[in-house]
Amino acid sequence: MAGKPQTFSKGQAEEVVTILRKQLLTWGLVFLAIFTGVTGLSLWGIKKHVEKIAIQRIAKQFEEPYISSLVKQVAEQQSTSILEQQVNPEVTRFKNEVKINIDEFDKYLTEMKTKYEQDYSLLSSEVSILKKRNEILKLGDLGTQSADRSALEELEKISLESEDASLKTAANSEIARIKSFWIGVTRLKGLNFIKNGEIKKDDDLATTELIQEMLSNPEWSVRALAAQALHKRKEKGVPEALVKCIKDDRNLEVIKNATRSFELVTGYERVDVFSSDYIETWWAEHGEETTAKLRDSQADQAEQLH
Repeated sequence: MAGKPQTFSKGQAEEVVTILRKQLLTWGLVFLAIFTGVTGLSLWGIKKHVEKIAIQRIAKQFEEPYISSLVKQVAEQQSTSILEQQVNPEVTRFKNEVKINIDEFDKYLTEMKTKYEQDYSLLSSEVSILKKRNEILKLGDLGTQSADRSALEELEKISLESEDASLKTAANSEIARIKSFWIGVTRLKGLNFIKNGEIKKDDDLATTELIQEMLSNPEWSVRALAAQALHKRKEKGVPEALVKCIKDDRNLEVIKNATRSFELVTGYERVDVFSSDYIETWWAEHGEETTAKLRDSQADQAEQLH
């Protein structure tokens, strides 16, 4: 087939050798006879001439297409043999070693990635919990130092809804800290009602005025003073006002004082320093009978006098 080298067989190789031998012998004898008979050269000179002519002839023979093709085929076959027997096995071995090394490295990377993801997940979880615990501590500080009701409510939410036991425990601890703080602490010492630039005692203000101050004054201290003063006013309308204050006010000291006053006015036995839900439930059940025991408000008394 055109373009494809012919196969160099053992017979062809022997044929090349035979041709070369015949050519060498023939020309050697011819030249030996000629030079010996005509020129009388010495055997050494004849030998040199014969070698030169033989080499030239052999070189010419190798230039002939057939011989050149055979030599080329020998070279190609030798190259192919070297590739197949020596180079290719080494290449294959090297490729296999590289593949094994790559597979081992991939395995190592996979193991490292898995370990990294596990470590990161654990660390992330621990950091998240630590962050939440810090937030819980801050809520506790807000509940004590700022009397922030929202902080207490957030802690109660964590205590009820968190799936992490440690966070529940932390939240409950802060709730207890806030309540313990407000049981024995008041920030009202030395504070008084001021009306028209004058200091007023609790008894100087009507019940309706105290209720108005407790529910509407923007200053938490005034609301807290009013809630505290109402504990002496066992009058109709006072419990409802106290319940509203306990439910809506956002300052824990105001709520604490309103809860204490509600207890003294109605006879309710508090279960907690801050017990909005319990108080609402109790009042819904006992409000009517409790109101019947209270005296009329000062406003009602004034109307009756008229």
